[in-house]
Amino acid sequence: MLLAAVLALAAVTTGCGSDDDEASAEVLTTSALAKNAYVQKVSAICKKTNEGMLESLVKYGEAHPQGDREEVARRAVVNTVPPALDREVDAIRELGAPSGDAKKVEAYLDAVEAATRAIEEKPPTDIFKLQAALEPVNRPALAYGLDGCKF
Repeated sequence: MLLAAVLALAAVTTGCGSDDDEASAEVLTTSALAKNAYVQKVSAICKKTNEGMLESLVKYGEAHPQGDREEVARRAVVNTVPPALDREVDAIRELGAPSGDAKKVEAYLDAVEAATRAIEEKPPTDIFKLQAALEPVNRPALAYGLDGCKF
């Protein structure tokens, strides 16, 4: 989904002239949800994040077309992707984690937060660099069964 977002942004820009950096020390609460229900809810959160990022990237590119395509894409990514990922992490933290699964869920959240900080520190200017920044999120997502949260 994110690939589609960046490609859509590239199409829009063709021809055109977090709160903090520290890792969260929050402890996940135990969710009353069973793992299957939890995975469904988290997958819905991820789907909403991915769809929101697509929309935000395109809108940002359309509203701020100044500069070359690469610069517009960089600004669009840095202004839309980190806030979207931060909201995703917050929403998942609010759910807590199924009993006994806090470490696995935390591994996923830590990976998202690390990728978010990497994007903020060295904003990607093309799809390959953005995918590389998000790649570390895939392993813990898939390890826990969060296929819908894979980038």
